[in-house]
Amino acid sequence: MTGTKAARTRLRILDAAASEFAAQGYAGTSLRRIAEESGLQLGSLYFHFTSKDALLSEVVREAVAFAEERVSSALDDLPAAASARTRFSAAVRAHLRALHESSDRGAAVVRIIDLSPELTAVGAHQHVRDYARFWTGLVIEAQAAGGIPGQLDPVITRDLVVGAMHATVGRRQLPPDQVARLAETVIGLVLRQPLTNWP
Repeated sequence: MTGTKAARTRLRILDAAASEFAAQGYAGTSLRRIAEESGLQLGSLYFHFTSKDALLSEVVREAVAFAEERVSSALDDLPAAASARTRFSAAVRAHLRALHESSDRGAAVVRIIDLSPELTAVGAHQHVRDYARFWTGLVIEAQAAGGIPGQLDPVITRDLVVGAMHATVGRRQLPPDQVARLAETVIGLVLRQPLTNWP
């Protein structure tokens, strides 16, 4: 039972931390507010996470892992012969769903993703970098198949695509139908597919 209680407490802390990071950014985040929101004394918070950096790293790690799992699962469900266009489309849909379903955790990562000094300092940057490389691979696949113009820089293209998806995150969680519409819009713009041909 102790482990279960500790796990529940840890989850409350991470939820509160994600909300705080999403609303205040890294610099404005207060461990005291996180402790209060978690129903803990500040000293008890330090028992679970020794610093704001440790909390940031775990919020980022969990948010990225959640998105990775959703995208990987969506791609695994495709037939082996699925085209690069279909794979890219499935990844966009899964990433956007994960981003919006993770609520404050997704918003927290989006808000702090460009704060490279903080991310590098806590080692969270590696989670982001690995996932970014995965998306670069999807862009290159789509370029090889003619879905995305081959002359475009794949890293810049990746950043624009992922940035566009992240720009849809706000303080209000969108319903699934709106998230689906966002996904189809991103797919249509990037792969230049007319509405009637969206997979």
